[in-house]
Amino acid sequence: MDTLPAPKGDILKALSPHPEADNWDNPRFRWKYDLLYKNEWFFVGPWFTGIQARLTLRANLISVSELSVFSGKNFFHPAVFESAIADVLNCLYGHHKFNTQKKAHFRGPLNWRVQSISNSIKAVVCDIHTVGRSSKEDPELKRKVYIPVTSSHFLLLTINFGGTKVYSDDVCAKPLFNLCNSIIDSIRLDVGPETQAEWDKVKATCPDLSVTETFGELQWPLAPEKPPKETREVDITPQSAGFEKLRSF
Repeated sequence: MDTLPAPKGDILKALSPHPEADNWDNPRFRWKYDLLYKNEWFFVGPWFTGIQARLTLRANLISVSELSVFSGKNFFHPAVFESAIADVLNCLYGHHKFNTQKKAHFRGPLNWRVQSISNSIKAVVCDIHTVGRSSKEDPELKRKVYIPVTSSHFLLLTINFGGTKVYSDDVCAKPLFNLCNSIIDSIRLDVGPETQAEWDKVKATCPDLSVTETFGELQWPLAPEKPPKETREVDITPQSAGFEKLRSF
């Protein structure tokens, strides 16, 4: 079983450097992911049938590159937080197509809801459906939990149902949902004084810090991003034909 225990102490001091971040082509997609925790649970069937399903939990701390459009933005502001979630989802899932067709390989966010985890900071829970190998009516499921933990970082929990068809295989899906719901419902965030002070600063300028209760499905697949046009340098020395033509006017 491939697991990773949760780190101890200040996790921000243990983050890995990301020297490759500034080499990405699109600055809006420059999100940095640090895996903090991973665990798996296996579900076995009757005698001699072996493993029938599994649930995987991954926790990543997400931060933003200095060259991103989100650099300097505060994730405690609900509009910034919601936009950041959408951008991360677009980055992870928005450009995937099923085979070479125009059909999106994923759908999301679905079943968006706000989860109370503290008196101030709230989490967002939503689903991603994998429909490329199945259909909209019988998808595979990943459940996401987004939690802003500092003004420039948020935690992403991804709960993967391991390919179980959640709508057509009730026998396997039911215990997976029970464990998934138990994990999410048990999440509590102990907000320290420094974090609370950062949250209070945002509240002073934006009294309504409630996260939206509804969020529409993103339109995937996204059109490819066109690279910025290169600026052509013009030779304006007297020896250039172009310069002579300009002088002739």
